[in-house]
Amino acid sequence: DAVGKYFSQLLPNAVAILDATNIRLTPEAPGVTVYRFPITEAAQERLGSRLVANMVALGLINVLEELVAWESLEQAIEARVAARFRELDLQALRVGRELAHASSNLAP
Repeated sequence: DAVGKYFSQLLPNAVAILDATNIRLTPEAPGVTVYRFPITEAAQERLGSRLVANMVALGLINVLEELVAWESLEQAIEARVAARFRELDLQALRVGRELAHASSNLAP
């Protein structure tokens, strides 16, 4: 289990975003902010595929950490993702954004 193996190596001020679908424990470390979201469950239930959980996570992370402008993220996906996967990936990205905005998990 990667969380058990690597969580203790996180430095203070780190942010850990855990997939509550697959990770049952909530570890703690000094100065580390931990968020839990049902990422894989949301991908499966809302989009019918666990395979887009990574894109759900990307949308979630971008909201939490304000990494890039949302439009820039969508444009990057439109430019780099194969046409047959593009719309599903964009939908997954939006599911992640909705998870972040709808969740009480935003308060660590």
